[in-house]
Order: sequence, then C-alpha cells, then structure tokens
Amino acid sequence: TLNIIINKSCSGFNFLLIAFLMLSFLALKSINQKKFFILITPATILISYILTVFVNTTRILFSIYINHFVGNKFSWMHQTEGTFVYLSFLIILYLLANHLLTKFRDEKFA
Repeated sequence: TLNIIINKSCSGFNFLLIAFLMLSFLALKSINQKKFFILITPATILISYILTVFVNTTRILFSIYINHFVGNKFSWMHQTEGTFVYLSFLIILYLLANHLLTKFRDEKFA
C-alpha cells in the first residue's frame, strides 16, 4: 500500500483561488466589457476547479514517483516538488489563457 495522506495544507485550495483570480483578471482585462462578468465568473470557477483536480493528481503521482526512487531521505523534497508543480502549472495557465484571450480579442475587434 502507498499510505498516502493528503493534508489540508496540500489540498490545492490556494492554487484554486490563485487560478480563479488570475483567470478572472485576464478575462476582464481582455474583454473590456464588465457586463460579461456574470458569464465569466462561472466559467473561471469551473476551469479553475478542473485544473486544480488535474494539478493535484499530477502532484500526487509525481510525489509517488519521487518517493519510489528517492525514498524519504529528503524531507524538503515534498515541499519543493509541490512548489515546482503548482508554480509551473500557474505559469503555463497564465501564458495559455493570456494567449487565447488576446487572440480572441484581436479576432473580435478585427
């Protein structure tokens, strides 16, 4: 057995909140019409939730993989791995969302 315990601090709530706020900010910045905020909010919540589940699954699998090959010799490895996974996905999410929203805005007003 793997004996995995997911602590409350590792649940990904902070990632969910940051992803939601970042997507909302990018959407509001690129659409320029505040009346769409009612439509944007549910979409950003849904996208953030689905992405959080995916990122947490990735982090758990990555942690199992590291633990299998390295073991529990390094206590700092778990926190470093979590920071790396969450930050990497936030950067990728920002770049992808910014690119898509900029493309959408340029096509809409072209």
